[in-house]
Amino acid sequence: MKYRLTSYVVDAFRLGEDGYPFWFMELCSNGKAKISGDFFDPVSAVVHTPGGKIIAQRGDYIVNRSPGEFCACTPEQFRAIYSEVG
Repeated sequence: MKYRLTSYVVDAFRLGEDGYPFWFMELCSNGKAKISGDFFDPVSAVVHTPGGKIIAQRGDYIVNRSPGEFCACTPEQFRAIYSEVG
């Protein structure tokens, strides 16, 4: 069988490279995400989701696919799946 990845826009940021988006700051303030290391120089981050915890290392992308659905990708994985929109 063949499958196609549905095209839809996601919100994402690169840990330690980009500024923290509002949705990630909300997760941190609600105790659903935690940054390890210095806030401005993070080593890693953990995001707690209904499906389990997601761990991102510095330089990885944290992707907000839909409310409550998050994933972490290495830069290589991210570039293979996603392309920047306007």
